[in-house]
Amino acid sequence: MSQKNVRDLLGNSEYLERRMFIMKNEISELKGEKDQTDINAEQQAIALLKIAMLSKKDIIEGRKMPPGEVLRRRREYRM
Repeated sequence: MSQKNVRDLLGNSEYLERRMFIMKNEISELKGEKDQTDINAEQQAIALLKIAMLSKKDIIEGRKMPPGEVLRRRREYRM
């Protein structure tokens, strides 16, 4: 990116909100930062994947029970 383009973009506030300019050997690059919503979505996707993999592992190891049994145990635990 040329220095002139960088100067023009610095005057534009929408580019300054979530972006930064990196200078390397007098060459400027425009780098975008991740939004917090993007970070949260990525963390949620990773958490869901972990839950799915743990569930799959439990099924393979035989740690499963019918829904009725789960409800019965839950009721017993609450009493």
